[in-house]
Amino acid sequence: MGRKASKKEIKRPVADDIASDEDLSRYIPTPPDGGWGWVIVFASFISNFIVDGICYTFGIFLLEFTRAFNAPRSKISLVGSLQAGMYLCAGPIVSALTNRFGCRPVTIVGSIIATIAFLLATLSPSVEILICTYGLLGGFGFGMMYLPAIVSVGFYFDRKRAMATGIAVCGSGVGTFVFAPLSKFLLDIYDWSNALMLLSGIVLNGCVCGMLMRPLKVTKKQLNTTNSIPNGTSKEERLKALFKSIETKKDVGAVAYSSVPNIVITRVDQTTDNTDLDIQKEVPEILTVAEGTSSKKSEESPLVTVACVNVEDKIREENLRRRNVDRTFISDANIHKIKDELARPMYRKDIFYSGSIMNIPQYSRSQHDMKTYIKSVTSIPGNMVESEVPESHFFLCKCLPPSARDAMEQMLNVSILKNVPFLLICFGNIMAMIGFYVPFVYVVDRAIGLGIEPHKASFLLSIIGITNTIGRVLAGVLSDFTKGRSLLINNVFMLMCGISTLLCPFCDTYITLCIFTAVFGLCVGVYISLSSIILCDLLGLEQLTSAFGLLTLARGLSSAAGPPIAGAVYDRTKSFDPSFFLGGAMIVGGALFHFILMLPFMKRFTPDNDMALDQVNGIGSDEEESRNLTSP
Repeated sequence: MGRKASKKEIKRPVADDIASDEDLSRYIPTPPDGGWGWVIVFASFISNFIVDGICYTFGIFLLEFTRAFNAPRSKISLVGSLQAGMYLCAGPIVSALTNRFGCRPVTIVGSIIATIAFLLATLSPSVEILICTYGLLGGFGFGMMYLPAIVSVGFYFDRKRAMATGIAVCGSGVGTFVFAPLSKFLLDIYDWSNALMLLSGIVLNGCVCGMLMRPLKVTKKQLNTTNSIPNGTSKEERLKALFKSIETKKDVGAVAYSSVPNIVITRVDQTTDNTDLDIQKEVPEILTVAEGTSSKKSEESPLVTVACVNVEDKIREENLRRRNVDRTFISDANIHKIKDELARPMYRKDIFYSGSIMNIPQYSRSQHDMKTYIKSVTSIPGNMVESEVPESHFFLCKCLPPSARDAMEQMLNVSILKNVPFLLICFGNIMAMIGFYVPFVYVVDRAIGLGIEPHKASFLLSIIGITNTIGRVLAGVLSDFTKGRSLLINNVFMLMCGISTLLCPFCDTYITLCIFTAVFGLCVGVYISLSSIILCDLLGLEQLTSAFGLLTLARGLSSAAGPPIAGAVYDRTKSFDPSFFLGGAMIVGGALFHFILMLPFMKRFTPDNDMALDQVNGIGSDEEESRNLTSP
């Protein structure tokens, strides 16, 4: 049991009028699906180009660091693996920072931190210092660049999100293609410290990307067009306008909210029992207005009448349950606060969804109306008013700003670990990511050991980058054309990735190594791109943010462990063959965990997306509110 809050801890509301969903929807930014959004895509592309381009090509520096510090490969590989692992593990912290401060400042600060880390790494006298600077500090800076690059694109695009996200993430493959020969070129001319200094200058360009990430705000045009009923009209005129809007709706039970307190006008089917509805004393007067407005329709729709229902208590009770706040108030004093809160990206349930929103059940249920869809996937923040901090927030830190606390709690929602499909996905990814970075780190070293020229060996990573880009585009195309088959596509390509890694020890020529890297890059591109789509399909949109946060954390931990384990195997056997066998076996094992999800008995653990839709917190559509308010 949590402690009870004292009276001093709870600040009383500053207004008495509860804001309706229609009021709040005015302050939710509408994605432009273009315009400045394409500048955001470019900035995200460059961020991915820098972050993944440097992380994926660490294998070029492996031999240089091994010679410079005279250390075993298992220890040197920890430098690059910790960098890759840290930028993934930093996800929950960075999401909190992004929700609190926005994508622009977080990206700029992350770029500066990574630049400083690379500069400090040039002064490293030992491997331990290199691990702390290049690995941990540089990885955290990259994490602050990586997550805003994902979030900003999702916040600016809806209908065109699949295409926009596909272009942005292609920066990872292009970056790998460019940085592999570039790193080798720099190492041929300079030593490793000067090469890192030059790379730090490239990393600093991430500040420019951050400056381009302009926050999305609600426009004056949106405010003017949303408010269809003027506040200055009389009570009778408002009722007539509301009823007129109801007449255009075909679904029985559609609800329109009035700004007049305690009044909701709804069409009621006379064949249903409505005796449980509390009719106001002023019903006859209001019904007279309503019936007068609907006299032309009465003969055509004899079963439909109008009732004015006092549902203030039901609205308040339902909103308190769904939004987990004491009150939601709109007044002149806090209108700017509400606009700022609803413009924070992490309150969008679909912010990490990389596919087409037209494949999401919520979009279909919104009658393909974008404004209704955005309302249905936007949570109302718990910090719209000052109130007691919920007990579930205590384990994080009560002193955190509410927006940061909300985002971090959502990303670290461990209750999802009770979900069997998510546990299988999590275990599968832990195994797969242990073997994921083995080819990236050791394929160049292995090729040089086979007598292949160093510049040709470094080009193997460029081949991975080329096919990785193709794989990411292919994943988007396949997920759109094979709706509901994303899991099967993912599993097939994961299995191919593992098998190709297992066969790498048998590739003894440059041509066969080129074939291996091409297949490997293609498969990992598909595997990484389908993650959020699979999570949404299996768990529902409501749990996507929590699942994505914990999955990214699990991937980061296993990524940090994979290359050192493979390096230790090499140090013991003096051969890369066992390391690639181990990496391939782990990826195949991860694919098998995903195949279990396709077995018939797993359907009992998969939530119905229609039911998941009704459980989505935040601002729902009129139809959803009608079902909730009229149910016993």
